[in-house]
Amino acid sequence: MMTRSVSILLFNLFTACTSLFSPILAFEGPVINEIYYDEPGPDTGREFIEIINAGSVTVDLSGYQIYMIDGRTGNRDIIWFGKEGLEILPGAILAIKGSYYSPVDGLSLDGHLQNGPDAVMFLDGDTVVDLVGYGDLDDQGLYESSPCVDVGAGWSLARRPDGYDSDNNIFDFVPAMPSPGVRNFFDYDLTVSIERENFLYCFDSPASIPVEILNSGLHSFAGTFRLFIESEENLPASEIFCELASGVSLRTQLTIWKPASILERTAVIVDASVDENPGNDTAFVIVSPSPADIVINEIMARPLDGCCEWIEIFNRETYPVDIRNWSISDRSGSMGTVQDDVLIIDPGVFMVLTRDTDLFTECHMSGGDIIRTQIDGWPSLNDRDTGGIADVVSLMDRSGLLVDEVNYSDMWGEERGRSIERYSPDACSAGASLLWHRSLSADGATPGSINSTCSFNDIPAGILSITPQCLDYGTREGLYVSISGYAGEFGCSITIYDMEGVAVKRLVAERGGASVLTCRWDGMSDNGFRLPTGLYICVAEFLGEGGRVCRRVKECFVVRNGT
Repeated sequence: MMTRSVSILLFNLFTACTSLFSPILAFEGPVINEIYYDEPGPDTGREFIEIINAGSVTVDLSGYQIYMIDGRTGNRDIIWFGKEGLEILPGAILAIKGSYYSPVDGLSLDGHLQNGPDAVMFLDGDTVVDLVGYGDLDDQGLYESSPCVDVGAGWSLARRPDGYDSDNNIFDFVPAMPSPGVRNFFDYDLTVSIERENFLYCFDSPASIPVEILNSGLHSFAGTFRLFIESEENLPASEIFCELASGVSLRTQLTIWKPASILERTAVIVDASVDENPGNDTAFVIVSPSPADIVINEIMARPLDGCCEWIEIFNRETYPVDIRNWSISDRSGSMGTVQDDVLIIDPGVFMVLTRDTDLFTECHMSGGDIIRTQIDGWPSLNDRDTGGIADVVSLMDRSGLLVDEVNYSDMWGEERGRSIERYSPDACSAGASLLWHRSLSADGATPGSINSTCSFNDIPAGILSITPQCLDYGTREGLYVSISGYAGEFGCSITIYDMEGVAVKRLVAERGGASVLTCRWDGMSDNGFRLPTGLYICVAEFLGEGGRVCRRVKECFVVRNGT
């Protein structure tokens, strides 16, 4: 599959800071600055403890010690001893690390840190220099004032600001991304991030990426920054003025105007005059073209009692595709994996993915043989919106790149055993506004065969077709609207107007995607009401180069038994 990785850069042009620089408060000596004790997966060798000299003079660390204290039993284990001649300069940071980091002599962690509730004690001889407790500790002698929270895997406990010690663990330390040997927090620091690493885009269309800018600095930010795609630096950048307090974020959209057709890893170029931390000024995103070779074609998320959920995929290309070790996931991130053995989908062939092939066979095999495979770790598919958010079905290849994705709403009503179907395998999943419809099959679904609502490329080029020509609310059949574009047309919209020229329903509006499509309309307006009896006009507008309307086609139809 063709993909592309893009760097999104944050570029500071001008800043007017709303608060003056405040130096770290001076203390008499070194303190614990960061603790990392829970690595995702095996912890051994990947933990570290960071020490900072918050004072104004160089400190000889010879004979200093760090103890790991078990919060349940009170047992103490020495995990570091300062060697002769080891010094720490004012403001300097030393990271005492596990073997994974290949630490220098004298800064090696001897032993390992435990998940909370536990404590780390820093001593100069018999004098306790600093004490950090975390988790639900009963012994008040294992923390200063109040213990820190017990952070999850992949997070560290970091002092904010670096070196500041109020003798209250819960106020001094916050969860943070691990940063051994460098500052935890900067005075002025903007962070750019993307909520996901993978997005779909329609062929011949720009990709719109949601971006978040977080003020990770200790001070407020007020000024202008630029957002741009590194490989498109010759194009105008987005210049944004904002005022952000510390810890406050801004959400915006960034457009990738020319998505590439191959995977690219581009170099990071950052020029930030006030931003003190260039390490978080770049975020990466992979944009994948849609439709891909393999598409999600049908979804059964509300099966009959005693039956199982399933997803149908389809090979729309002219060559076979091996889907071994591909995976599917839902909105929660729960993931199921296809078998390790070679699993080929031939051109034009459907395949059903399900959690239980025997149960699927019992429920759906009356119509003939269907190619199906069982998924280990099947994700549960929501059959209705939860809190206004519908579920998502994502299909990834063996490298984890997004192949297809369906954001579906509650299309089932109260009926069980009816699937939703893709109206065209050639439609873009990222752009079509009416890509999915309830199955019209008498069996409630069409696994292993052409969808009941499907439109393949059998419509003459350049037409707009409405079937039937009369929308009768008494029959509840609805209308089928089909369009076919010419070569060089890269998008379309379909809108229903009354005889006064008022738009009553926008059916489809997309750039890129399928040049031929059919959508089913149930006759309801944008406001969710039946239309009055009368004559209406369906207008299809086709988009050419640059997104401009290059052709417009109209077709009339009648509404009966309306309001």
